Amino acid sequence: MELHRFFISSSDISGDIATIKGDEAYHLCRVLRLKVGFKIIVACGDEFDYHCTLLTVNEKTATAKIDSKILNAGNPDIILHLYQSITKHDKLDLIVQKAVELGVTSVTLFRSANSHINNVNTERLNKIVREAAKQCGLSKLPVLDPIIDITQINTSVPTICAFEWEDKVQINKVLPIKTKELNIIVGPEGGFTDKEIAELKSKGVKTVSLGRRILRAETASIVMIALTMSYTGGMTI
Repeated sequence: MELHRFFISSSDISGDIATIKGDEAYHLCRVLRLKVGFKIIVACGDEFDYHCTLLTVNEKTATAKIDSKILNAGNPDIILHLYQSITKHDKLDLIVQKAVELGVTSVTLFRSANSHINNVNTERLNKIVREAAKQCGLSKLPVLDPIIDITQINTSVPTICAFEWEDKVQINKVLPIKTKELNIIVGPEGGFTDKEIAELKSKGVKTVSLGRRILRAETASIVMIALTMSYTGGMTI
């Protein structure tokens, strides 16, 4: 039987005892209805899974004895940051969910000229991040960063950008050799303006093609992450 996974802080581990608090404890107790003696996995943001046996259970706090500490096999080898222009809510939910499943380290939403959505439910997106991280067995919870403007995108590490009018440059042609950290940028449903692309290029951002067909924003994000992970060794089959 698959073991349920819970995220805690590193400070919630003391010796061989792990403490599950807050929403995670409520979910464990009231939703999953786990009992004393049940086996679970806790993750605290390092490279390991902690296999545990529940000692006490209530809706505010649960404690578990750590039985073993095992290196997590699902954490990606590359630090991959997704900069995603704000899209419609249902599409944004899908993008964030699949980005986490595919191995991104963080997601940063940004405003651009053609992103016309003003309200973003970050609480809902953070829940999606947590659920996706549990589903795919991560020990490190990806970060959903505060919303920024396109001019605030960090370009201090190698950065590539999907651009629908780029018809020559493929992703694998611009990826730095043996890179350990990379930014990828995906624009809004209406695309980037000429000014935005010019400013990104002036900062050293490389525009890349995702093929001959113009993709929807949510499709472009998923395809770009998957291709990047494949080319950098972060996704091997």
